[in-house]
Amino acid sequence: MSKAILFSCLFLCLLAKSFAQSFNDSIQQLRFANYLFESGQYRFALEEYNRFAFTYSANDTVLSRTIHCYRFLKMHQKALENTPSFFSKDASSYSRIESFALIKFYIDINDFNSVSNVVSSSSLLKLNEKHNFQMGQFLLERKWETAYSFFIAHQDVHPKLMNLSIETVNFSFKSPSMAAAMSAILPGSGKVYAGRWQDGLISFIFVGANAFQAYRGFSKYGKQSTYGWIFTGITLGFYSGNIYGAFKATKDYNKKAELKFINEAKDILYSIF
Repeated sequence: MSKAILFSCLFLCLLAKSFAQSFNDSIQQLRFANYLFESGQYRFALEEYNRFAFTYSANDTVLSRTIHCYRFLKMHQKALENTPSFFSKDASSYSRIESFALIKFYIDINDFNSVSNVVSSSSLLKLNEKHNFQMGQFLLERKWETAYSFFIAHQDVHPKLMNLSIETVNFSFKSPSMAAAMSAILPGSGKVYAGRWQDGLISFIFVGANAFQAYRGFSKYGKQSTYGWIFTGITLGFYSGNIYGAFKATKDYNKKAELKFINEAKDILYSIF
């Protein structure tokens, strides 16, 4: 009987030691993964977090940091493939840090329907946090007037988002049709309107110089002047290109401004959460 008790005690001691060793190993592995993550070594951190999740149960911090690693490495499709259970959960069941990680992930891939779903479903996000994400989403979707109206109705949004919404509604976007019409009347003026002074001046000189040469040819040799018709063709080519170029330059101007606002909105959302 005493031998059985002794054996049982020895077994329990060994079992406890094994559990303690396993617990210590998990703590050390997690510390190492966190160190890699915090030092910006995301590829190695991702390997450690995945190894930890496979060996032990992954908590919300491990899952959220795993998603962040995929984001920083621009491996969004891999994240969807390798952590399907994380993305298939009910939006209301995510913790705060999981919700933040998931929202940023969906912002990266411009999946704004999923952003709205997580924000509206979460019971752990504070009201002003939800407002920040909602307003940020309007800015990311280029809904400048809607974002501004939202800011007027919800004064608890982040000051940086407020300022950005004011900047967007006050920004003067250019009209491509206006630029094309201006260049049709005065070559080069449409590009000047789009902020490309040098291109506008070059267009004016090229169209004007070739038109002058065509005029010279016809004045000197009459309507049958080969010289005049050649330069007329060249002039029409430059003239048409000048109109199209002004139209495109204005669209590029607007696109560049929109991209600047979108990147600023993303930077603000990423920095405040």
